[in-house]
Amino acid sequence: MRHRETAQHILDRSGEFGCCGPSLPPDRLGGDALALEPVTALVVDLDGTLCRTDTLHEAALRLAGSEPGRLLALPGWLRLGPAEVKARLADRGVIPADELPLDPAIIALIEAARAEGRPTALVSAADHRQVTAVAEATGLFDEAYGRLRRLLRASRVRTDLRALLRD
Repeated sequence: MRHRETAQHILDRSGEFGCCGPSLPPDRLGGDALALEPVTALVVDLDGTLCRTDTLHEAALRLAGSEPGRLLALPGWLRLGPAEVKARLADRGVIPADELPLDPAIIALIEAARAEGRPTALVSAADHRQVTAVAEATGLFDEAYGRLRRLLRASRVRTDLRALLRD
């Protein structure tokens, strides 16, 4: 899923996890609840923002160190598209968050947003397993969204992504 589509999905679902106000329908809220100020969520990208490098490059380097012969399969994977490359690298294991060069300034920004009570989300075009692993290990995020194989294939046939995400 592209970053813009992922961010739009978060905005579309914002009422579900309460980032832009109350998560209950207006008819179930008291009179004062409708006067609540909107809450601005902090949405952070993984590659190049939270992580100073690209997790795809980190995973490829890790594969070169652990299974150098597997690099011969990389050109074949590339023909299947970037999502498939990321998925196949993640199939061999995600990189632990403590082994990634996370940016301390971005971590401080996220911690400040959380201290203000703002919801936080980690989004990326990286494989969903890598994104989830970083989100869980850091404990800084309320939501995490990464690329799924089936979403990429579905988008090629112009399937409604919102319907797939609600499954």
